[in-house]
Amino acid sequence: MVCGGGDYLARAAVKFHFPKIAGFVLATAVLVLLFIATRTRAGVYTSEKAIWSDTVKNNPTAWMAWNNLGNAFAADGETDPSIGAYEQALALNPSFPDAESNLGNALVGKGRLGEAVLHLQKAVEEEPRMAKFHFNYGVGLAAQGKLDEALAQYQKAIELRPAMPDVRNNLANIFIQKKQYTEALQQAQWSIQLKPTLAEPYLNAAKALAALGRLDEAAQNFETHLKMRPKNAGAHYEYGLMLAMHGNLAQALPHFQAVVRLQPNEPAGHSSLGNTLAALKRTEEAVSEFRIALRLQPQDPLNHNNLANALMEQGKFDEAIDHYATSLMLNANDPVTHVNYGYALLRQNHHAEAIAQLREALRLKPGDPAIQQQLDAAQRQN
Repeated sequence: MVCGGGDYLARAAVKFHFPKIAGFVLATAVLVLLFIATRTRAGVYTSEKAIWSDTVKNNPTAWMAWNNLGNAFAADGETDPSIGAYEQALALNPSFPDAESNLGNALVGKGRLGEAVLHLQKAVEEEPRMAKFHFNYGVGLAAQGKLDEALAQYQKAIELRPAMPDVRNNLANIFIQKKQYTEALQQAQWSIQLKPTLAEPYLNAAKALAALGRLDEAAQNFETHLKMRPKNAGAHYEYGLMLAMHGNLAQALPHFQAVVRLQPNEPAGHSSLGNTLAALKRTEEAVSEFRIALRLQPQDPLNHNNLANALMEQGKFDEAIDHYATSLMLNANDPVTHVNYGYALLRQNHHAEAIAQLREALRLKPGDPAIQQQLDAAQRQN
């Protein structure tokens, strides 16, 4: 496990693996606020959708009404009908940047990023002084992983309209991905100042503060975010990971439990919960979580390693050895698993094989004093 604190945790540091957050599809990569400005009408006793549906039925060439109908569909989460309405608005009026941007947003929501970016770019080209179009274009670019291009669009949006909390938040997210944590924190805090009721900036602030080693402040921001978004499994995961990596396992435990409750089919949640339970000496529960993780992702070498470690704690050496061997078959270049495998082989008095594993670990991680010490001890026993 990669957390510190206490003698057991120091020993566990060469044993368990927490899955990296990059492989854990939970937290939203960017805050996609689509700037769909559906109109409100005081005193109208019907829905926006009904109003604009009736309008286009009676006047099918009303391109603005088609755009507004698309907004109404989008506001209700009906992405496919919204796309159709925006496309109809553009068929009637091809020079309509609002509809271009709205269509691009809807296509981002469907994962049709190539098409989306073309529409979002066209909106910017047709109306370059509109901050929301630059923002939306940035969202599309960020979704494609084009971080520098997205950053430029967000910065242009800020230049045109500085007081945009959602743009500031997305800037923070980009800076986090670029590992520019001071800049990320500044943008997240600015977003919070502008709109304290927006949940996402607290999460970005927490990530930046954690990366900067300001753990108490990070915890406060994680807590604030989770009060506003208690079902955000990604936030629970990242908070739990921060706590576990600094030895606060009892506090991390309920967050990993929340992850597996909210996303039971996500193997990284079960693996991290298993790691935490193992470090807390709740080995039987840990084994159960590792088995679930492997059922969900049977070709993950780290989960085979983690399960083997827990089985070693139970004295099930033969089964542990099988899982170490499988882990190395899937990834032969992990020195930690070679060390763990070597230790298991020593427990079964397979000294020559154990020494071979420790030598391979040292080859993969030359000069490591802990591995060298274990190798020397194994050779003295041989």
